[in-house]
Amino acid sequence: MPANSSEQEVEFTSSFDARGQRPVTGPSDRIKWVWYHGLTGRQLGIVTEGAVKAPVPDEWTDVTFPSLYSPIHTLGSGAYGTCYSCTHKATGRICAVKVVNKHGLAPEYLENMVGRSIANKLLMMTQVTGHPNIVRYLDFMIGQNNIYVAMDRYSGEELFDYLAENAPVSDRFISRSMSQLLSGLRHVHSHGIIHRDVKLENIRFTTKQASAVLILLDFGLSTVLTTTPTVMDKCLEYGCPCISGPQDIVGTMMYTAPEVWSGWYDHRIDVWSIGVVLYIMLTGRIFFDVTTNPGPISKSDYRRAFRAREIQVAPKRLVDLLKSLLQMRPRARATSITALQHHAFHNNVGAGNIRPGSTFDSEDFESCSTSIDVSRSAYLSVKAVNSWHGSRHLENYTLHPHQIGHEDYFTSNARSSTVQDMQAQRKGMRSSPWNMKLLQAGIPIGKESLLQQQTRANSNRHNIS
Repeated sequence: MPANSSEQEVEFTSSFDARGQRPVTGPSDRIKWVWYHGLTGRQLGIVTEGAVKAPVPDEWTDVTFPSLYSPIHTLGSGAYGTCYSCTHKATGRICAVKVVNKHGLAPEYLENMVGRSIANKLLMMTQVTGHPNIVRYLDFMIGQNNIYVAMDRYSGEELFDYLAENAPVSDRFISRSMSQLLSGLRHVHSHGIIHRDVKLENIRFTTKQASAVLILLDFGLSTVLTTTPTVMDKCLEYGCPCISGPQDIVGTMMYTAPEVWSGWYDHRIDVWSIGVVLYIMLTGRIFFDVTTNPGPISKSDYRRAFRAREIQVAPKRLVDLLKSLLQMRPRARATSITALQHHAFHNNVGAGNIRPGSTFDSEDFESCSTSIDVSRSAYLSVKAVNSWHGSRHLENYTLHPHQIGHEDYFTSNARSSTVQDMQAQRKGMRSSPWNMKLLQAGIPIGKESLLQQQTRANSNRHNIS
């Protein structure tokens, strides 16, 4: 991860202030690869049969970012890139372009973004496009120095900001929000895609109007498990474990499912993250204190979270939904399909049945339930914690072998083996308190997948009979 990313990631040829009062020229970076399905690929007529990433001919030296896009102003910067509002010159379309300097990326993230998984990433962008609650990707380019991802520009505010400015919100608003987000997740999960970084900062309203819908943004950490929707639908509906497998340890700690720390997980980690979003909306609290106890949530923290006063007075149907989303054992957790069938979305008081993904109406914003009493300051305090801690992704945390047995398993400022190294050495550490913590959370330890465990259990039963 680059340090001081806002200073290192993009060099402009003219000055620009943060308020967008002066136009800027984008980085003079020659484009070497394009997404054939994107705006630039179609504009240039570059198509490579059987591939989703097409090379730009070497003689086309004038294909640079400034020749394709006109930056307007800065939208913001994060751990992995700086986002700009831009105009696509050929179409006049206003879009948001995330620009990331390849040389400032950690090797693991660069490999994840432009290495072995690039074909799956671009195929994923094609598949997620078209759902009303999922960001629409428009372009993907790889230059000599930078990576460019263009997507639709949304004028609405972040869900986190809306909560902080308008608390308390109604239970009807919360139900509608959950319906839209779960509908979007169902779509991406049905295509074998895991988002892996669902959080309030990655959820935004499309517009500032009452008819706006919520959009799930930033698939930069996503991964593809399979591209067969029919198989995925069955897995999601029946909770089949066949798509579980070893994955990278990534995400934002406040929203991370317990099993992510083991490296063995599937689409249900996104369901957990949506559950954390719901918990924050209901309580104005973080689910557990990640500042003092980084790592997977403990059973005591889990029980303490559900004893919160706000949970005790919240509508029962929303608490029931919350519990189904935040099951510590992945197999017991709801999927995006089963969650949408929850009674929280049916016979809703004052709103009737809430159709999956249905848009807001004025009553959602105007009515306020007395059962949800969360102050604006509560949401702001959660955002303050997340702005400091949430930007520190899991792959940057390290395990101290000499500190195993203490609560502070991970730190980002000391010499030690990485989480990935620990994961590769799990066999020799089976008796450690760290693995005991994973086992207590219902997480399989070792290299045997859930499917292999189930197959072995069935085989043992047959042998006994």
